[in-house]
Amino acid sequence: HLLLAIVLVLYSVGAVYSASPFYIADRWPWELGRLLNSLTAPNDLIITESGGSPNILYYADRRGWMLSRTYDLAFIEQLVTAGARYYAALDTDDQPDFLRAMDARYERILPPREHSGWHIYRLVP
Repeated sequence: HLLLAIVLVLYSVGAVYSASPFYIADRWPWELGRLLNSLTAPNDLIITESGGSPNILYYADRRGWMLSRTYDLAFIEQLVTAGARYYAALDTDDQPDFLRAMDARYERILPPREHSGWHIYRLVP
């Protein structure tokens, strides 16, 4: 019985150790959402590029649009016409043409500490 107990404990420890990387909390949506909450007014509408996840808007306590890999300046401008005031994305570094177009058209707001992949734009003057 002792040998069986030892084997089961070792198996359980190995399983927890193997699975633990999958349970690491992803803090970036929370951090970006809280930053947006401090930068924006309660009625501001936000466009988020977060793979379609509502987490950034949820943590920002703001309404808006959740995009899923949509890097189209014309579409962003349509949402600005519909009332969007800010654009925030977690990871758009692989879209340099889109970022250059956004930089040319809108004001970039950088977070207090620069996170690679974070982009925040004010869409209205």
